[in-house]
Amino acid sequence: MKKRYRYYRAVLEVTSVPLAILWYIYILTGYCIINEKIVSLLTFGLLKYKSCLLLHSSVELRWLLITLTLLHFFTGFSIVTLKIRNTALRTLVEKILAMLSLVLLFQFLMMELL
Repeated sequence: MKKRYRYYRAVLEVTSVPLAILWYIYILTGYCIINEKIVSLLTFGLLKYKSCLLLHSSVELRWLLITLTLLHFFTGFSIVTLKIRNTALRTLVEKILAMLSLVLLFQFLMMELL
C-alpha cells in the first residue's frame, strides 16, 4: 500500500503544474473569445482573438488536458480510498473509481469522434 501511495503522490505532483497551466490557458482563451479587448490588455497584447480561437479549439491541447485531468482525478481519489480500512470496501471503491474513469474517458472519446 505504501508503494501505491508513493506512486499516486508522484502522479499527482507531476500532473499538478501542467494542469494549472492548461486550465489557465483554457479559461483565458475562452474569455478572449468572448471579450478580446480585456484579455489582450491583461496579456499585454500577446493574445488576440485569432490566437485565442486556435489555442482554445486545439485538439492536441484538449486531449492533453483530458488525459492529465483524468490521471489527476483517478490518483487523487485513489489516495482517499487508501484511507479505507476495510479491504473489501476499499477494493470495491477502487474498482468503481476505475470504472468511472473509463466511462469518463469513453464519453470524452465519443464527444471528440462524433
